[in-house]
Amino acid sequence: MLKKILISTLLVVSVHATSYSIVIDVPNLKANGKNWDIGGGEPDILLKVDGHSEPMFENCKNKYRCVIEFESDTTEWYLEIYDKDKFANDIIGRGNCSVGQTCEFDGVKMKITK
Repeated sequence: MLKKILISTLLVVSVHATSYSIVIDVPNLKANGKNWDIGGGEPDILLKVDGHSEPMFENCKNKYRCVIEFESDTTEWYLEIYDKDKFANDIIGRGNCSVGQTCEFDGVKMKITK
């Protein structure tokens, strides 16, 4: 009986997940004034939501603006945005943001909508 209750509970949690869209705008240069990539390339935007990496999308490579879709059962998240590099990812910005807000930290701007 306990196993049946746990499975039912897990199904309820996944049914209540909502799809969200986040628009990420990255500044043209790092905070130190340098280019994101050697030779002046644009960043490859990688998003972590509450410590979990979202899939890397082609529309996020070599872009200053990226739109990423994700699902969650909450309305506030701790976000980390990186420039994905071959050997070490550069942090672009991090902080808390809620649905409906435009958030800005460390120069990166984000807007989360349903």
